[in-house]
Amino acid sequence: MAAFAPGHDFATQPAAAERLTHLNEQVYVTAMLESAEAFRHLDEIVATPGIDAFTIGPTDLAQDLGVYGTSRQAETLDDHRTRLIAAAQKRGKEVAMLVDSLDEAERWIREGVKLIAYASDTGVLHAGYRHAVERLRGAHG
Repeated sequence: MAAFAPGHDFATQPAAAERLTHLNEQVYVTAMLESAEAFRHLDEIVATPGIDAFTIGPTDLAQDLGVYGTSRQAETLDDHRTRLIAAAQKRGKEVAMLVDSLDEAERWIREGVKLIAYASDTGVLHAGYRHAVERLRGAHG
């Protein structure tokens, strides 16, 4: 439910009831699945009315599945991502995906993901500066 008070914005029209209806229609809810238990009830969870999109919490999910830091982590998480995408598509819901590379983003977009959270600001800055340092060091011959 959206908050409403006279000072929230400068619009005076439409009437308060119409504004609340409009504001509440703009709310977009994304649920994060972080446990094996959630995936045991995946279809039920994805069918929940009022939830627009779903994502996974990759670190928490990997820990709960017992694969965090192992060679099986990436494959196991990808399997869960694929299951989530299929369940969401079946119900007409969206999937949000946190990715660390453009290759990952493109992969999941091809799989039907429309909401991509690309890396972190510090990760992007670090990669950019690392590339710049490598290039400039190479210029010194």
